[in-house]
Amino acid sequence: MCVGSAASALRMIGAEAKTVVPQLVPLLKDSDANVRSPAAPVWLSIALHLREKAKTLTSPELNQAVSNLESALKILAQPEANFSQSTIANLRVYINALKAEQSNRPFIKSLPKHPYIWGIYIFVLLGTFVINPLRPIKIYETLKPK
Repeated sequence: MCVGSAASALRMIGAEAKTVVPQLVPLLKDSDANVRSPAAPVWLSIALHLREKAKTLTSPELNQAVSNLESALKILAQPEANFSQSTIANLRVYINALKAEQSNRPFIKSLPKHPYIWGIYIFVLLGTFVINPLRPIKIYETLKPK
């Protein structure tokens, strides 16, 4: 009963429950069906809310959400887990929507994930101006309306 109440509360919290998502993974593996059964709707609810708020999530939060949801999906999809195919299909849809948001993120927002790109960018930028400091003036002259 306690697990069911906790699951209902987490389902109502939705996307804000993303901080407890790693602790929910073991519930899907529990041998007791009374523990496992309420966990699946919680995952669906969290995934739905994350999908709705995907644009407000930072790139690291979005990446972590996708990773956690994929971990849950692997467990749910196992035949011995006995979860409904509709639950699994819905979770896949939400994960795919979050992945689409990941791929739609502008380059600048993905830089924290790949900080070495900043080094390459700065090296090229500085290298261009150190080698030829008059290049910006030439570019300006070329682009200036006549």
